[in-house]
Order: sequence, then structure tokens, then C-alpha cells
Amino acid sequence: MNRKKSLILKTKKFLIFSLFNIILAFCFAYSTIPPSPEQNENLDEIFEQARRDFLKGDLNSAYKNLLLTFPLKNNKEWQELYFLTLIGIDKPLSAISFLQEQKDISEKSKFYLETLLEREGIEKAEPIFAEYFKVTLPQKNFKKISSIIESKNNFYVLIENSFYKIAPQGKILETTILNGARELLLLENGEVAVLTKDSIIIQGKKIVLPLEIKSALSFAKAPENCIYVLDEDSKLFMLNMEGNIIQERQLLIKRCLKIRTDSLFRVFILSANDEVSVYSSSFAPLFIMDGNPSVTGLGKIKEFFVDYAGNPIFLDRKGELFFFNFKQELLGKSQKETTRTDCFHWDGGKYLLSFDKKTSILRKLYL
Repeated sequence: MNRKKSLILKTKKFLIFSLFNIILAFCFAYSTIPPSPEQNENLDEIFEQARRDFLKGDLNSAYKNLLLTFPLKNNKEWQELYFLTLIGIDKPLSAISFLQEQKDISEKSKFYLETLLEREGIEKAEPIFAEYFKVTLPQKNFKKISSIIESKNNFYVLIENSFYKIAPQGKILETTILNGARELLLLENGEVAVLTKDSIIIQGKKIVLPLEIKSALSFAKAPENCIYVLDEDSKLFMLNMEGNIIQERQLLIKRCLKIRTDSLFRVFILSANDEVSVYSSSFAPLFIMDGNPSVTGLGKIKEFFVDYAGNPIFLDRKGELFFFNFKQELLGKSQKETTRTDCFHWDGGKYLLSFDKKTSILRKLYL
């Protein structure tokens, strides 16, 4: 009887082992045999649907469709969309593992991997805020600086009625007179966009804002090569590059001040009550950031920027910079005694610009 049971058990093990090998062989064959043209066309359609899901904020559906298009895993666009989707569905460790498995990892992916480990990994790195570079700007010109950006080895500075292009040595290369200047935005191609109360200026081309926008306050990148413009009535407009309104929303937030977006096109709105309301790209409310001031010491928020994964750096009115991750964990802060900041810009990378109005010193700080 025992011998019979043993034989049955061995038979079951053999069948299970055989079935496992068949499944494994099928998966291997599916991943290595090039898909037919018909399959490619179907995969492209599913991938396009995943991209649409991603842009409208339906990340769970995007994730499912990306899994269905796994044969496209060597496509760089697929890889980036899959990585960002993992970030969006709160799987940073899976995103890290995915990047670590890549054989020919790009410089951009290396940056993603390194910063994700530092900002959302198990052992988070504290920012250094160490001085990498500094230059003194003409004091009489830049006491009322409102926005600053670095692009193509030059600095761009905005004050109320003037826009300056400045060489790394501090020499003013170009000056443009503007009325009602608001802030600057670095576009994907490296060009600098200037927002005024009634226009957007890119490479000297002026896009007049529609009359529906009473007085623009802030702007940010939006999906499909569009731009978000926030106005003084807490209305948010999505414009195409011709200045036409694609969407219009009335935000239920009093006294909106700033808008920022990350690479998932999640929307971050700073209000006068020192809260940042976070929305998905479809404007489903997610949560509110306030920097937990009673614990972190963050004062009244003056300015902020976010990186590709929504990790913010806040500047308070005391002149200190506070670095958080998307889960609102404080990663570290600067010390105003050594580096006071009155105006800053951060593109989400390893460096940020910090300007001290009292000394007129512009610093590039390493995080």
C-alpha cells in the first residue's frame, strides 16, 4: 500500500514538473520569438491605450496594458512609461528592480535609478546643499528677482519688468523689457518660456493669452505638449502652443499662488494657506502637502518645485530649503546661516539654483 502511494506521489510530481516546464518553455518562446506584423500592430494599439490611460491618470489600467505589451520591453518609450507607471501606483522598489535589470541602461535611466534610491529607497540619502558654483550678479539689477533658470550654460533671470540672459561669469548678454513678468519655465527642448500676466514668450515669439485668463500667476508643463496657466481667480487653463484653450477648470482652492507638475503630470497647487493640493493628471484629488511644520520647522512657503516623481523642495520665508519625498518624509534641509535663499529654481536634478538678494550671489548647490 505504501509502495502504491509512493508511486502515485512520484507520478503527481512528474506531471507537475512537466507542466511547469511546458509553461516555462511557452513563456520563453513568447518572449524570444519576434511577434508577427499582426501581433505588432495589436501590441502598438494596446501600448497606445496604455499611454492614453497614463495621461488621463488611470494608472492601474495603464499598468495592465503595459503588462500585455511586455514583448515591447526593449522599446525605450515603453521602458520609461512602465517605470513612471510603477512610480504612480506606489511601487518604487519594483521600479528600482526594473531599472537594475536593464542591460543597456541610458543616462536618463541611471539618473532615475540613483535618485529614486536616494529619495524613495529603503535607505534614503540626506541632501548636502553643498556649493558647487557661485557668481555675483549686479546688485542694482536683481534686488527684485522673481524667477531664475539655467539652460544651455547660461542663466535666465526675471524681475518685474525685465528678462535677462546672463553668462556664467555674471555678464549680462541680453536684456528684454517686459510688463507684468511672472515666472520662467524650462521646456523639454531646453528653451525657456516666460510668463507675463497676459502672454507667454518662447524664443521671442509672443503667445497672447485668451481673454478668459484675467491675470496669469503661474504656469507648468501639461500633457501632449501643452501648458497649464493658473490665473488670479483660481482658474486653471490648459493651452496648446498656439495659445488656444484645451481645458478650463475652476479650482476649489482660495488664493492659488503656484502650479507645478511632475513627469506623471500630477498637478501640485500651492495656496496662500501654505498647503499644496495634489491631483492626478485627471484632477482626481490625491492628498494635501503641508510639510508638517510643527515637526520639520518649515515656515510660510514662498516657492516650491517638484522632480519627476513628485518629490518637492520648499523654500520658506526664512530663507531655508526643505527637501521632502512624495510620501512627505523630510529628507533634509539647508542652513540659512551658510546659504540663505530668497529665490531658487530646481529642475528635479542633482543641482539647484539659489539666489541671495542681500549679497546678490547666485549659487549652484549640489544635492
